[in-house]
Amino acid sequence: GYLSDTFLEQKGIYFSQNLTIMKIANEFEGYGLKVGDRLLQVNGKKITSTTDIREHISDFKHFASLLFERDNFQFFVNIKPP
Repeated sequence: GYLSDTFLEQKGIYFSQNLTIMKIANEFEGYGLKVGDRLLQVNGKKITSTTDIREHISDFKHFASLLFERDNFQFFVNIKPP
């Protein structure tokens, strides 16, 4: 199933239990993410579960910095709050 998280749902990203993107809303296309990208860190903190996302996503003021991995390549995406 998808992770139900208000901030991420507003942004249009839904994660599986292993932190892989399962669905991305059309309005989120500008961030360059794809289904299958795996989330590794939120605001510099390593995450290992969907619970970690909820705990660390609120640690931002101007943006949330997310580290993703795709095909053994890691990249950051900065997401502005709603």
